[in-house]
Amino acid sequence: MNSTPEIEAAANLVESLLSGFKDAEARDRAQELVRNLMNLYGQALENILAIVRESGNSAAWIQDRLADDRLVASLLLVHGLHPVSTETRVRRALSRIERFLEGHRLFLDALDGSTANVRAEPMNGNGPAPATLAHNIEQAVRQAAPEVERVEITGVASPSVLVQIGTAQGH
Repeated sequence: MNSTPEIEAAANLVESLLSGFKDAEARDRAQELVRNLMNLYGQALENILAIVRESGNSAAWIQDRLADDRLVASLLLVHGLHPVSTETRVRRALSRIERFLEGHRLFLDALDGSTANVRAEPMNGNGPAPATLAHNIEQAVRQAAPEVERVEITGVASPSVLVQIGTAQGH
């Protein structure tokens, strides 16, 4: 939608759809949905303008700042406009986690579009990374690249299973 007639046509379509509701409660809910969506886009645009205003720097810097803003980045992803590749975003997420690890490195072994294969590798003779790391890796990857549907992780200890033993009855 680049031209004014297209924008006007879209606005007229939304108005037509909203006025087509016969049930007042459904119409109110639909109008609220449209308002919330408009607020979301408005906030994102406001964030973009604030980032551009504060930049006296290069286009690469501006792209990085836009990509780092979670709201703006999510809208860019929805529209296929994110300026940073999926692979780069996943690698950056792993690097952020790695800073807090002692004795382990994280590697993105493969990314096939919907699955990221991540490997945790011990350094200096350490054993496998703790099982809790797997959750942190999955969460970081999904946050950085929501288009990744599966995260397969190797080199992380299996979660320990707690077996409860009850007391024998009658003893």
